[in-house]
Amino acid sequence: MAILNSNTESRRFCAIIALLSTLTLAAPAFAQQRTSAPESTYAPSRCGAPGSPTGADSIDRVVLAWMVRSRTPGVSLAIVRHGHVVKEQAYGWGDLANCLPATLSMRFGIGSISKQITAFGTLVLVQQAKLSLDDPISRFFPESGAAWKGITVRHLLTHTSGIRDSRHDDPVYPQIELDKTQSITEAELISRLAAAPLNFSPGEQFAYSNTGYLLLSMLIARVAATPFPLWMHTNVFESLGMHDTRFFDAAEIIPALARGYTIDNGGTLRAGFYSSSSYTQFGDTGMISTAHDLARWSAELNSSQLINASLHAAMLAPTRLNDGTTFPYGFGISLDDLRGEPLLRHTGTYSVGYSSDLVALPERGLALAVLTNQHQGNPWSLAGTLLQLADPTVQPPSALRDDRDATPERTRNLAMLLNGDSTAVPLVPGWRRIDYPRVRGFLAELLPLTVEYIACDDVNRRKIELFGAVAERECYYRLRHGETNMVIGVFYTADGRIARIAPRL
Repeated sequence: MAILNSNTESRRFCAIIALLSTLTLAAPAFAQQRTSAPESTYAPSRCGAPGSPTGADSIDRVVLAWMVRSRTPGVSLAIVRHGHVVKEQAYGWGDLANCLPATLSMRFGIGSISKQITAFGTLVLVQQAKLSLDDPISRFFPESGAAWKGITVRHLLTHTSGIRDSRHDDPVYPQIELDKTQSITEAELISRLAAAPLNFSPGEQFAYSNTGYLLLSMLIARVAATPFPLWMHTNVFESLGMHDTRFFDAAEIIPALARGYTIDNGGTLRAGFYSSSSYTQFGDTGMISTAHDLARWSAELNSSQLINASLHAAMLAPTRLNDGTTFPYGFGISLDDLRGEPLLRHTGTYSVGYSSDLVALPERGLALAVLTNQHQGNPWSLAGTLLQLADPTVQPPSALRDDRDATPERTRNLAMLLNGDSTAVPLVPGWRRIDYPRVRGFLAELLPLTVEYIACDDVNRRKIELFGAVAERECYYRLRHGETNMVIGVFYTADGRIARIAPRL
């Protein structure tokens, strides 16, 4: 069908996925395999395990098996090839209380995937000459005083503003504490945000900040003189044919909304957390959508019809810090690669009960959207397998056969580094400064780690520049901690320094 024309370790792991995807968090990928709970605890017995679609194929079987392992009630999936949806399927339950099956028309929370759509909305205003990427945000938030002096719209888009995160998605810097169960006025919220000191000078560092995209939402509303959800509906969602995309509101009866779930500390599947509508009407995490609408969005992301080529290129360009160091994150998008092939990605988790993944291989015209109604679900662990099933020529590192480790000393040194010895391997200075503290912060909760060599790719011909150095080789490793299983890629320079560590499909 053509679409171009018509609180726990689980919570922390979600953050690891989302954020390490941007290290490329989009976050992305590490694959976590856990011992499954007994199938009888998957859902109330009157609902049972998810049934197989008529004529189930290999993709269906993989998704269904994963749902039982991860205790995910419902999934909606779409696969796109060259602007056409080649597979759409819903699985399981959209509402366990009433045993309502998930359907393709059901909306799911997309979490941080909201950010790239919000970024796109910002660019629409730039194209309309109502906004500039280099406008100071104090122009739009005069009540902030001097607190945000020097911060531009571009800084918000690229997580380089220094404004503290409000969702505990960064392990390095101090956070802003907000009680999202309580109502708050916009004036009160801006006052709270502006009162917190910056974590660093604008443009000096990269630190994932949901707060930045919350402010972008307010900024768009002020520039457009229209409530943010309404402006996005008219100028983005409807313009792209995303008719089922809107914003979550716990107080509203939203048609065709899959009910969100979470797993509590005792292992019980429960309704997702409550969030006041004061925090759900923003473009940091608040959008709900269908897999079909995200398929439409992936087509626009691949080849934009609404913004010009220059703005589209800016959205997909790496972030450049003040010292010239580039970081592989665009405007709400992780800029990664799959064994030399460009890969665009972002994951999303939403505490009201959802997790999601959107990944695209633009050179193949291949994209995948997976939406779930389980906050601690890990749909990113499916992405590599599903892409390979959709296109057998895709060879994700997680699917490679383990090769003979010709440099076991290098693997041992990497294991020492990941387990906390920062002197075990020489690091490229830019990567050490920007990314290593974040990687170390996330992995600290998964120590000790066992590191197993998988294989290496020679990347000399690709001339990959990372944090001011050129990579010669990318090696893949499997990390294990208890029941956790992750695959990473490590880029090495010719002189043996690490230039980047990133999650891998």
